[in-house]
Amino acid sequence: MFSRALPFAFPHPDDADEEGYLISGGKLSTGLLETAYKLGIFPWPQQDIDGNSELAWYSPDPRAILPFSQFHLPKRVARRIRSQVYQVRANQNFHAVIEACAQPRRDDCGTWITNGVIRAYGELHELGKCHSVEVYRENKLVGGIYGVAFGSYFSAESMFHTETDTAKIALAYLVHWLRKSRFRLLDIQQPSELLTSLGGTTIPRKQFLSLLYRCTLEKVEFKPDLREGRCPLG
Repeated sequence: MFSRALPFAFPHPDDADEEGYLISGGKLSTGLLETAYKLGIFPWPQQDIDGNSELAWYSPDPRAILPFSQFHLPKRVARRIRSQVYQVRANQNFHAVIEACAQPRRDDCGTWITNGVIRAYGELHELGKCHSVEVYRENKLVGGIYGVAFGSYFSAESMFHTETDTAKIALAYLVHWLRKSRFRLLDIQQPSELLTSLGGTTIPRKQFLSLLYRCTLEKVEFKPDLREGRCPLG
């Protein structure tokens, strides 16, 4: 499973340190990204104090996931969905979503979503292996989320909002559409206070890798139903 035939070879995820760091190097490409995700590894470009960028790869233990059955939609967000003020679409404006996710947050000094990341994931999107969920208000993009899909495995990479709760609305629709498309594993990589409050949890890396391997063997496609007037989760 852990092949070293590629020009850049990944160590086994078990070789990662306590922070989940595994290795640095390689060049972002669709092939290398697909190999990494299928091995339970994801990129997290780092910058030093001089602004120099390094392509680092991670495989944390434990691994954060969002089980569909545990997803909790706050009542306030459900009310916003029922109001039908927002329109939710998928894969209509991927590049705008990832570029919005790349904008520095108020508590950040920078972003891991570099120009190289935008290019590589954009190419994955063109191949049908990277998807976006977008939230609009009066045709203006106000929130969204994007991630990669292989088999019945989906890794949520980043989300953004410019209006209150619109990132959560995007996540609610993502969870709903993944379940309807028969996905089985939603990877959120590392725990956060927000995602934990919505049902996120952690499992041992060994268990995650076992689930991941089975999911990547399944033939499943992300098929959002854009005809739905509103999300049943709301």
